[in-house]
Amino acid sequence: MQGIARTWISSTMATDFVALAAARATLQVAANEDLPGALARRGGMLLAGLERLAARFPRLTTGARGIPEMCYLEWATEELSGRVARECARRGLLFKRNAYNFVSLAHSDTDIAVALDTLDDVLRGLSLQA
Repeated sequence: MQGIARTWISSTMATDFVALAAARATLQVAANEDLPGALARRGGMLLAGLERLAARFPRLTTGARGIPEMCYLEWATEELSGRVARECARRGLLFKRNAYNFVSLAHSDTDIAVALDTLDDVLRGLSLQA
């Protein structure tokens, strides 16, 4: 303990090793899970589903845009995009009104299917009102 009296410790960089350990762990997960492949596959499922929805509801959407890993529906009007976002949120789905919705390793195939089913229900309901 007497050595501490002769030692100066700066806390400015004290946690750098934690950040490095977190970065290393993140890179290991990315390599082990084939992050690019997993995101492309899951994002491909989402984008394909959005394209199907855009084709089914052409009066509400103007298309699906983006790339698999970050895609979205483009809406006929700004007001409509707000209605969709509120109705999705009411049902437990947070779906961005515009670019972009990102997939991650945390999203399962089931999560994507549920999101697409929720969007389908919301769009179907809005198309009946229009």
